[in-house]
Amino acid sequence: MMKQILFKGRHCKNYVLAGFLILSLIIFGIVSCELFKEDYFPAYVSQAQAVKDLTSITKAAGLSASATVGFLQFIPVPAIQKTYIVLGLHQISGPPAIVLLDSSDLSVIKAFTKLPAIGKFAMLDMNGYIATAYEDQHVIRIDPVALTLNVFDPGTNNPPYFSQTGFSLYPLPATAAYLCEMRENDIALSIYNDNWSFSILYAQGAFFDNQPASQFSLLDLYYDGTRIYMALNNRYTKKGYILRWDVLAQFTIDFISAKYIGENAQQILEVPVSKEEGACITSAGYIVQFNDDRKGLGRFALDRDNTELDRFPLPNEFRGRISFAPDGSRWLLYDEQKGTIALLRPWW
Repeated sequence: MMKQILFKGRHCKNYVLAGFLILSLIIFGIVSCELFKEDYFPAYVSQAQAVKDLTSITKAAGLSASATVGFLQFIPVPAIQKTYIVLGLHQISGPPAIVLLDSSDLSVIKAFTKLPAIGKFAMLDMNGYIATAYEDQHVIRIDPVALTLNVFDPGTNNPPYFSQTGFSLYPLPATAAYLCEMRENDIALSIYNDNWSFSILYAQGAFFDNQPASQFSLLDLYYDGTRIYMALNNRYTKKGYILRWDVLAQFTIDFISAKYIGENAQQILEVPVSKEEGACITSAGYIVQFNDDRKGLGRFALDRDNTELDRFPLPNEFRGRISFAPDGSRWLLYDEQKGTIALLRPWW
């Protein structure tokens, strides 16, 4: 018969309590060290190809040291087989600016200052220019070859507004640009033809099985040259979705004549979302920023239901912006607290 060892008496209780306290301190020390390590020696540093202080960039561009980041993104230019990093900046005591950075070392190539209002993102437009615009303002165009600026009025009743996301078809015989945004009660798709002359606007008030569009947020829209992906968040159900259309015509039909967005989609995939709605789609997968117990980036497959491929840690106190190259080959991290921009290799 197995003997039972029983702890009796005051001294035994003290030993147990002391052991518990020591174990708690050890666990706390391990956790604290891990938190300290991630905050002061973040994992992304090991992936860095280049790191620059934002103030060194603004100084080289001739801008105020207090300039803040509006957008930060990769824009590939197929015509010259080159990718620019495009940095949109706002100044407290001056007009906004756009700075083109070298995609290998973050050095300043050229700055365009004294601009009218800039949008929330930029894109390579239907004619091969880097473009952005704000509501009811002029279109800002940068020639990526000559590095010259052209600001013009497109002369349409529906001027382009780079408010959320979009893509362009370039270079193709039928060039066009598509801007997509969530409005109060619907999702709108504006299609522009050559030189931003307005073509048409469509709006759709429902998703899937007639769920009201007012419940959703648009997270991203990605065109890989053939297929179109749309990432959504239902704020009421806390569920995320990725819709995929294999043909451009099926995507536009969902806005033009379908009963709801997704009626002609080839795939509707349920994916995780975060309350901050930080997410994007690249050829490497759907990437979402989690802000739960440990901050990090989760990467999910686009072709398998809810499969997490990997996760990458972020500093616990991280605030800033993250942007991925469309082909998933590199990514950018702007750390607001440190005031640095890092050009990073993928972790996968």
